[in-house]
Amino acid sequence: MSPGFIPPHGGYENLHSYRKSLIVFLATYYLVERWVRLGSRTRFGKW
Repeated sequence: MSPGFIPPHGGYENLHSYRKSLIVFLATYYLVERWVRLGSRTRFGKW
C-alpha cells in the first residue's frame, strides 16, 4: 500500500462501496420498521 491510500482526513463517505452499503442499510432499517413487530426476536427496539 502506498502512504496516500487512505487520506489523513478520512473521506470514506465518498467510496462507492460505502454509498452502496448505506443504501442497503437504510432500506433494511425502513423495511424492519414497517413490517417487523416491536416484540419480535428480529427487532429489539429503537436504535
